[in-house]
Amino acid sequence: MTVKEMTQAASIAPEPVREGRRFIPQADIYESSDELTVLVDMPGVDPKDIDVRLEKGVLHIHGKAPARQAEDLEYVLREYEVGDYSRNFDVGDVVETRGITAEHRDGVLTLHLPKSENLRPKRIEVQAK
Repeated sequence: MTVKEMTQAASIAPEPVREGRRFIPQADIYESSDELTVLVDMPGVDPKDIDVRLEKGVLHIHGKAPARQAEDLEYVLREYEVGDYSRNFDVGDVVETRGITAEHRDGVLTLHLPKSENLRPKRIEVQAK
């Protein structure tokens, strides 16, 4: 599956039903010869509140941002919303599941998805005879 197909599948993948606000986080996906890298915006989410799973070829990403409301404050402007972040990507058999890594920094979740060995480019040496 190409990155383009993965992105298209993400837009039609079923989303879990949860009570409260739910956001589909913005994501960037880029590809190198060895891996796919997925960057997902998840502002206000603590890394311990992020759940990433790969099940049946679908990468599920979920995170919960807690409310930042203080009872003794009167807001002049309130634009920041909180709730569940949820996004799914169909990766099929493109990814080597044992090598997946994830890190969270400055509100961005970064996933490194190593490509399956059969999808990686291979240089074939030509032998002189």
